[in-house]
Amino acid sequence: MATEKETLQSILTRIATLAPMASTSAKLSDLIEGSKYATQASIHPDLTASQKAAKQAILDKSKTLLDGETDLTQFAYLTKALDNYLIKDISGSGFSLSDLTSPMGGIHDEVNDVWYDIGHNIPVVQMQRRRAVCTGNPMWGGSVYRYLDESNSALFEDGASATAYVAGGSLTGNLSTYQTYVETPKHYYIQKKIGGLNYYAVGLTPFTITTLSGKILTSQTDKAFRKSGWVAGTDGTDSANEYDYHYTPAFEAVLFDTSASLTIAIGDLSTNGITLDTASDKLLSVANLSLYLQPCTSITRANARLLHANATNKQWHWHSYSMTRRLYLCEYKNHNSQSTIGGYTEGGSFVYTKVAPTGTTLYLGNKTGVILNNGSIIPTISGVSTSAIIGMSYRGEENIFGNIWKWCDGVNVNNWIPYVCDINDAYVDNIFTGDYIQAGVAQPTLNAYQSTVQDGSFFVKAVGSSSLKDITDYYYQASGSRVLCLGGRLIDGSAAGLGALVCGYASSDLPAIIGSR
Repeated sequence: MATEKETLQSILTRIATLAPMASTSAKLSDLIEGSKYATQASIHPDLTASQKAAKQAILDKSKTLLDGETDLTQFAYLTKALDNYLIKDISGSGFSLSDLTSPMGGIHDEVNDVWYDIGHNIPVVQMQRRRAVCTGNPMWGGSVYRYLDESNSALFEDGASATAYVAGGSLTGNLSTYQTYVETPKHYYIQKKIGGLNYYAVGLTPFTITTLSGKILTSQTDKAFRKSGWVAGTDGTDSANEYDYHYTPAFEAVLFDTSASLTIAIGDLSTNGITLDTASDKLLSVANLSLYLQPCTSITRANARLLHANATNKQWHWHSYSMTRRLYLCEYKNHNSQSTIGGYTEGGSFVYTKVAPTGTTLYLGNKTGVILNNGSIIPTISGVSTSAIIGMSYRGEENIFGNIWKWCDGVNVNNWIPYVCDINDAYVDNIFTGDYIQAGVAQPTLNAYQSTVQDGSFFVKAVGSSSLKDITDYYYQASGSRVLCLGGRLIDGSAAGLGALVCGYASSDLPAIIGSR
């Protein structure tokens, strides 16, 4: 009996055999078409006995045909049939993997800690993320100046040098004129827990999903795109009050001292003697490797908020973070971001001089990958010692975990209960009324590895797991009025990651391990 893995291997083997025969573009197109099932195949859970029998019969017959097939067109037809029948008809998902207008995502079975695909397996939304040099955040009054080269952020799209601009200024302009952001297109999502199954899906257009239990889930605009005044329309959107693009700072925040007209290379404010001018100083998403600009730390969340506003930006907030984390999960079907991407999390004892400067991933461009201490750029961490990593990027967002903890705005926590503000103009500390709405959950009262997240959000539901299963990242907490920071620092090892949360600092705390973006 052929297994799905064996059938996929047959397809891959046949592709290798047939590739030299693709002497024309038409033949090559046939081969590419024929590879779809191999590159986009999904395994769907909970098939009925009759579905399993039908699927097995198709796998057995398909493997026999594939092993002997030498005609590219027939090969394409066969694998297309596998795509349409096995994935769409038998799975009951209602989606064909080759239909890129359908959503893509995954189902996390938290009981067995396994993942299953939803829809196609091409990260359409994620692939459209790109770095851009902007005059402030375009969502808050700035504008896009020029887009950067997709593979090298030291260049613009036309090949011209961008190093002066990603550092904050033109060759002749003010050093705080420009910042670098990651542009993400407006999209729609579903994040819902049904029993022990967590559904995550994203798409460029509104969509629905029929769950394995028959429940219909309807997508909504990602909250990161909502403007103040948003209300749900009849289709779950309010397009008049939605941004077409979301702009996330590409780098951790660097301090610009307005009085000195200078970006600060050593950003630990507890040791460099800098006195903040909250009326005019700025926190910037900039990178200048020659100056070794390190992110600003020893700053309260409130002061960070003010300095971002001075630079026509908002501090990294809960909805922006949730958007990125959801995109990652839909792409990788894995909570263990350190195992799939890697990060700067193995730096031994913490001293600020070990903090990596912004811009280590300039030469990754919009791609996901890591930078090693020997200068190598690699897309995965397979076979690489994590101690060699000094920087990471997920689709243009540098060090979203690791290096330093980052403040997260829009969430206040009172005795383990999070309160979330959906109005980005109303962020403030230590408020649990008005625009800050109780999330309806209580997080655990113990520090430990996370086991599960809450329904529809990334707040922690339960702890007691390990770094190798479930959420794989750590959760820290304390009683009283607390604020949120994310990601872990360079010495946190397996405790760090995209899902690492700290709800243990007060709004007045300003440790050297916490900065902003």
